[in-house]
Amino acid sequence: MNKNIEFIKNLFKQLINQPVRNVELGHGSFITMGFGKDLQKEIILKKKKEVHIRPEWYLWVYMCFWDLETADELLATNDDDREIIKEALKQLENKKLLKLEVLNDTYDMKLEFEGGLTLSLISNNAEDDNEQWMLFTPDDKVLVAGPNEKISYQDSST
Repeated sequence: MNKNIEFIKNLFKQLINQPVRNVELGHGSFITMGFGKDLQKEIILKKKKEVHIRPEWYLWVYMCFWDLETADELLATNDDDREIIKEALKQLENKKLLKLEVLNDTYDMKLEFEGGLTLSLISNNAEDDNEQWMLFTPDDKVLVAGPNEKISYQDSST
């Protein structure tokens, strides 16, 4: 098996049985969601100290196609109206991540949550220069998937 896929699975394994929270629709059809406890980080901006709070784990669904569904129904896709997406995403809130499946070498994934909810992330190979999704970790690193078969794991400040 592809060593990158194994790396992704091992990293995401730490999220299994954790509830997702702060599921939000961002710019366009970007989705963000957090896992784990809140972390406080002091940042100095223009000689002023600010405290930022973020979840231990933070998944940003970026430049990829996605859909959210149950076994019986497609709830929303990245192409839907923003209000439909917002309503569908509410169903994910506080549901535990039960399983993760990496489907191929372009890191398409299925994330299965409690309540029979599945979030599928599908690469957009037409966008050759964009990341598909990013997982920010408690140790200030980020796992970046894409574009295409590229993957990186680096300090999140870079």
